[in-house]
Amino acid sequence: LNVANKMPDQKTRAKQNAATIKANNVTLVGAQECTGIEGPGDASDYATMIDTALGEGWYTIKPTTPLNENYIWYFRPEWLPEKQLADQILRPANSPGRHATRCIFKKRDTSYRVLHIDTHLVENVGGVDHSTQRQAMGKIIADGIVAARKVETFDGVLITGDMNTTDDIAAFLAI
Repeated sequence: LNVANKMPDQKTRAKQNAATIKANNVTLVGAQECTGIEGPGDASDYATMIDTALGEGWYTIKPTTPLNENYIWYFRPEWLPEKQLADQILRPANSPGRHATRCIFKKRDTSYRVLHIDTHLVENVGGVDHSTQRQAMGKIIADGIVAARKVETFDGVLITGDMNTTDDIAAFLAI
């Protein structure tokens, strides 16, 4: 869900985003563009508005880097966060830096463990085509999944985010 904190009337928009999440009956959600933190470990004001709008039972996994924009919301009665992995830095050559927020969750009723990765890949701006950098960022994420499988146990992978493309990310398909 690209919650776009750049839009006017953030409080109303946060309520709309929370309503969309609830209406679609999802319990594990990745969101982008929750920028604007005050300091290390703080959540953005916009992310806090979404937290409040989601209400009881909903909790947040915040990014671990100053690139702070990708959040994961989970409904605690259904999901238990078992381990938040360090954010993965996505900075291939000639590309603005991005990151991926990562956490391993366990489904309470089945013990199914999923590695949830939430990211926001670079967009085309100023007439510059960043498709090569998006593919490279996808490769960094895929390599991180392979590396995580060597030291962590999980049954599946959920990659969410704004990929800023209609093309497939080749590295995601390859793994």
